[in-house]
Parts: sequence; C-alpha cells; structure tokens
Amino acid sequence: MKIKIDYLNRNILLGLALLIVVALFIFNSSWLAKYSIYARLLAMFPLLVIIGLLKKRTNNFISGFVGEQDIDVELKSLGTDFICINGGLDTGRGNIDKIVLGPTGVWTLEVKSHSGHFTFNGDVLLRNNLEKTSFLKQAYTEAKTLEDLIRLKQNIEIKVQPVVVLSNKFAKVRLGLNRYKGVYVIQKGWLNKLITETHVQNLDTATALRIKGILDTG
Repeated sequence: MKIKIDYLNRNILLGLALLIVVALFIFNSSWLAKYSIYARLLAMFPLLVIIGLLKKRTNNFISGFVGEQDIDVELKSLGTDFICINGGLDTGRGNIDKIVLGPTGVWTLEVKSHSGHFTFNGDVLLRNNLEKTSFLKQAYTEAKTLEDLIRLKQNIEIKVQPVVVLSNKFAKVRLGLNRYKGVYVIQKGWLNKLITETHVQNLDTATALRIKGILDTG
C-alpha cells in the first residue's frame, strides 16, 4: 500500500525532524555537558524559534509556488480557445500571476495560497472573520493596469476582469460566482466554470493575439 504524503504532512514530518536534530545537538554536545538538563532545554528555545521563522518563510514560498502550479493545471482544462499567460506585467505593486485571454474576455488572476475561511463583510474581504485582506484592492489594481496598457498600446477599450483564486485546499470560500468590489473570489475548483461561463466581453481571436503580442514584448 502506497502512502501519499501531502504538503501538510511533509511540513509536520519536517518539523519533527528539525526538533530531533536540535535535541541531539543540545544533548550530545560536549561543550554543553557542564550545564544542567534544564539549562540545555532552555537553550533549545531560541534555536527552535529561529528554525520556526526560517521554516515559515520557506513554507510560504513553497506553498505559493505549488499553488500557482495547481492553477496551471486548472487552466489547461480551458481548451485551445483560451490563451494563458504566466503574468510578468509589473503593476508597481508586484507582477500579475496569470492572464487569460479568450472568447469570454480578458482575465487577470491573483493566486493566493492562504488557508482559512473567507467571507465578505460590507466592503472588506475577511479571513477567519477577523483578518482584513488587501486581496481585492491588489487584484483590482492589476486589472486596471492591464486595461491601461491595452488602451495605450492598441488604442482599444477592453474590460479586464480581476479574480482572486484561492489555491489552498484548506481555504473555504462560500461567496459563489459573485463579484465583490468588482472582483471575483473563488476556490481553484471553480476557475474553469467562471472563465468559460461568464462573459465579460466578447473577444475574437485576432484581438486576443494582439493583446498577447503586447505582453510578449512588454
């Protein structure tokens, strides 16, 4: 029987391994032998804090990378009518993660790997009912940046629809296919349905290729 070790389990195993390594170092170092066991246990604390901080930063990077890879898999199911671009356009506040061009319009995707329960309260997107996020503002700004670029380079008015996509399987989103402050907020499993069934603006193949040309050349 093959046991699948997912991302969460790998993190648990990594944490246990680091704890064992630190404990072995503390209790087997000859230069620490003169100290009592309580002093050695106390010495473990700052080391564990440092390791925990480094691990958190590494995990954030890895989870973000894995999240975007998962979205790539979802986008492949859109079919040949859609052109998917892995961003690269600098909005001044970071790069757009994904851009999708197709018969239903132009889409910008801001991929987030955060877990938690996402709700909308008034004009604020909340995580776990407490933490305010800047996801909506970031996604909206990215879409407007692309709209301005298309207008400048091609002299055409194109509405760009921003989407925040939660790639983490532990993210709970119960917002439906509704826009909040002009932005869709969805779990990755709804991405295909949203893009293929929601018509932002009819976009022919020739125009899509012209926009792609702008992004290819910067």
